[in-house]
Amino acid sequence: MRRVLLLIIVATMLPLLFAQSGDSDEHSLIARARRGDDSAISEMEKRGDVEDLNLLLHDPAYAQRGTIHLRLALARLGDRESLQYFACRSLTDDIDSMQLLLRDEFDHIGGAFTVEVYRRLFESDQRFMTFVNRSREGRYSDVVITLPSVQVLPYLSKLVPEAKISSPVYAEQATKDAPALKQQWRRWIETHKHEIYEKRPLPTGISFEEHFCKSFMAHQPPEN
Repeated sequence: MRRVLLLIIVATMLPLLFAQSGDSDEHSLIARARRGDDSAISEMEKRGDVEDLNLLLHDPAYAQRGTIHLRLALARLGDRESLQYFACRSLTDDIDSMQLLLRDEFDHIGGAFTVEVYRRLFESDQRFMTFVNRSREGRYSDVVITLPSVQVLPYLSKLVPEAKISSPVYAEQATKDAPALKQQWRRWIETHKHEIYEKRPLPTGISFEEHFCKSFMAHQPPEN
């Protein structure tokens, strides 16, 4: 009798167990992300789930939606591929593109990696001269163009406020004070490397070489 009752109970519970398993799959973070729920990406980042985030990054169907939110999450978790991706994007010679990168990408990654990106921009003026010269002849002929080496100053002050190096509010004043401010930042970064490298993600093993980046970016899923 007891055996019959046990079999009845098991038979009753099995459909429920399978249904729960199906519900679990249906509502998993990766399934939610594939349905367009970006909050699932944030939850995976909080869990440090680099494996599933990378799975989505290399899923052609998911990539059609755009992967920048996903790449930012991976970069903050220290994923080498995503950090390399953003390092290569920092090599643009277009000032408009760099302005967007500073605001929408690097400002949301942080860590020693972003300090390194900002530090390198101090030495980038020559790279943008073609853009500047072309703009003077075209649509920006009546506008004072602010170079990325100046644009980056307030972002750096925000990223490492402990340096206590403030940035001017107005673009004209920033351009005027830029040489002295950049020198202050160079000295501070050089003398505080240990503290900076306590801030993750790190730039260790990341290349900022144009030749490497050309090959690397050719094999990355395109942004949509």
